[in-house]
Amino acid sequence: MEKKMKTAITITLFLMLLSFNVTFSQSGWVRMNPQPAGYLYSVDVIDQNTAFAVGPDGAIIKTTNGGINWVSKPSGTYDYLISVSFINSTTGWVAGFTEYNGIIIKTTDGGENWAVRSDGINAPIYSIIFINSQIGFAAGDKLIFKSVDGGLTWSPRFYNDSLWFNSILFVDQNTGWAVGGEGAIYKTTNCGEYWIRQQCNSVAELISVFFINQNTGWASGGSFWNSYIPLKKKLKTERFNEKILSSSCLLKTTDGGNYWFQLGSPGISYLSSVYFLNENSGLVLEAYTGTVYKTNNLGGWDQVLQANTYLVSQGFYSNTGWVVGLGKIYKTSNFGSNWTTQLNVNTDYLTSTFFTSSETGWAAGNPDIIKTTNGGLNWDIQYRNDSLNIYSLYFIDQNTGWTGGYVYDNYNYYNIGKIYKTTNGGYNWQNVYSESEYIIQNIFFPSRDTGYAVGEDDYSSTGVIIKTVNGGSTWLTLSGGYNWYYQSLYSIFFVSNDTGWVGSNQGNIFKTTNGGISWNEQHLNSYFYVHSIFFTDSQTGWAVGYNNNYGYGSNIYHTTNGGLFWSQQTCDTNVNIMSVYFISQTTGWAAGMYGTLIKTSNGGYNWYRQQSGTGMDLNSIFFVSPTIGYTVGSLGTILKTTTGGEPIGIKPISREILNKFYLSQNFPNPFNPRTVINYELPVAELIRLTIYDILGREVEAVVNEIQRAGKYQVSWDAGKYASGIYFYKLSAGDYKMTKKMVLIK
Repeated sequence: MEKKMKTAITITLFLMLLSFNVTFSQSGWVRMNPQPAGYLYSVDVIDQNTAFAVGPDGAIIKTTNGGINWVSKPSGTYDYLISVSFINSTTGWVAGFTEYNGIIIKTTDGGENWAVRSDGINAPIYSIIFINSQIGFAAGDKLIFKSVDGGLTWSPRFYNDSLWFNSILFVDQNTGWAVGGEGAIYKTTNCGEYWIRQQCNSVAELISVFFINQNTGWASGGSFWNSYIPLKKKLKTERFNEKILSSSCLLKTTDGGNYWFQLGSPGISYLSSVYFLNENSGLVLEAYTGTVYKTNNLGGWDQVLQANTYLVSQGFYSNTGWVVGLGKIYKTSNFGSNWTTQLNVNTDYLTSTFFTSSETGWAAGNPDIIKTTNGGLNWDIQYRNDSLNIYSLYFIDQNTGWTGGYVYDNYNYYNIGKIYKTTNGGYNWQNVYSESEYIIQNIFFPSRDTGYAVGEDDYSSTGVIIKTVNGGSTWLTLSGGYNWYYQSLYSIFFVSNDTGWVGSNQGNIFKTTNGGISWNEQHLNSYFYVHSIFFTDSQTGWAVGYNNNYGYGSNIYHTTNGGLFWSQQTCDTNVNIMSVYFISQTTGWAAGMYGTLIKTSNGGYNWYRQQSGTGMDLNSIFFVSPTIGYTVGSLGTILKTTTGGEPIGIKPISREILNKFYLSQNFPNPFNPRTVINYELPVAELIRLTIYDILGREVEAVVNEIQRAGKYQVSWDAGKYASGIYFYKLSAGDYKMTKKMVLIK
């Protein structure tokens, strides 16, 4: 069966991927990893050469040469994009969800520009399908929506307060199915005006549905330990390397869904995708183990691929197809009998980063320690332990470093605190500390021999501080006359071998001036989760974190007298702040959830947001100079700046509220070789400011990023271009404006 029977599956559609291009943002921060995307949820194949794939963090990638190259397309959002549907090579829709609602965007030029088309959408969307240029359906939490005007507006056609829909499919203009939680299978025979539930004798969450004609189809899924949460929310809120306990389910019908019966199901966990070429030849994906099963001649299933990572999506054009998931792409040309690896992207949950120079640095989390020696362009895995969770990295030079965290003992059912050390730049790591029921949260070495680590004792719910005076060969537990009962210690900073501070999850900062022999308590806020501390000298420091009374809300405290008194500073964010770094007493940065980056140039009296270019959580930030810095976070996210995070060539000149888009005439005009372009935005939007020559060829994309409402000024240097007439075009959603300028040399 050819691909032209359109399907839209929650996390399972068609994808082709081979290589990628690094994309650079003019926000001042550059995404170094993952490229082109870390987790691909959905893909739609237009023909043998053209395909689109989407994923979290607003990822949209496109190939026009059969997957040899993939190019990232600006979506205008950092939200979770999890379903895509194209009716031809130019017109398509992508759907997903924000923190609390749904989002739908549309393109009519092959993905070069996208416009929001969410009018009427008031629920997270997990699946979208268009059966022609005007009629489409979007399914998600509690609702199925329909559009009859190409997605311009949407209206609900079905509602059930206790259900959610993961996948929707149509075999013709009238006949379709939607599947979801609690064994829900609904069918329509009148183009979605009415939906009738079909009985399947299953309460499993159904994730994928596929039909080869009006009568014969399959649905796959599984039962989850927290089955009241849709799978799409599980994929968003849980660490992707943790097992989701489940069982598998595979159903089949041969009479259009009037009767569904259970098939012998391969695998032991949920089946994220089902696809059949004909009634006898099909494939299913077992998501957690990354296993692909293919039907055999005996009516059973054969394992044809074991990826050992999440695989959640598959798609085919005749016998050639791809399976994709968490940082992996595999391709087959004989419908699954043989597979080749085409992409392997690091998608670790990164919690810490440390650099010893602008070129050499490390990042770690679960389960890897990775290293770069060329400023983040390439990262190599140096150490892998699937059971190790790393929370902290610290290096004293390019060769000597330590890392701390914990492993879980599956036999005794408790955590074991771990510290590892390297003396050859991370090529080998030796376990130098191990303690049952401990978790090591942070490490700091003020000198080569003297180091400290903090964490918690799981058994007694007590904070822990340990110290070494021989480079980590042996460690001594410190009490200092103080018992850290019922609080965990998460942050640490020392300005000398003797003077340092430790922060807790109860709003306390403990200070020592005698190497941990005694500690003085400095109480800030009982609900303040002190996640990171940084001092520029013995007197001046900052503590950042969040309000753990409500689970969110940023807090920044500042001291100028060594912590005797702390004052709270205000910042342009209300999300959890996870890490802080200062390059001087005046200039510093902090990173947090949802891609939050803030900067101060006056010691924290004023903090302002920087465009990070991501919506992923950022857990650690590190600067090696006033301009060069790195930050890491979830889904393997690694960002770099060479401008101190400041925008490249873009200057916000006002944040006043405006009522319309406006593009000014450049000045001076004519010019040689520099000119200035001003424009105004009434709302936040994905902005493209593009230069074209007299023949209409694109010369340069001066701006290509999401910008907040306000007035902006851009300087363009045409020094490398010939004299002549040029055009500059501002694209902002549906707004388009072009003006002429003249370069005279």
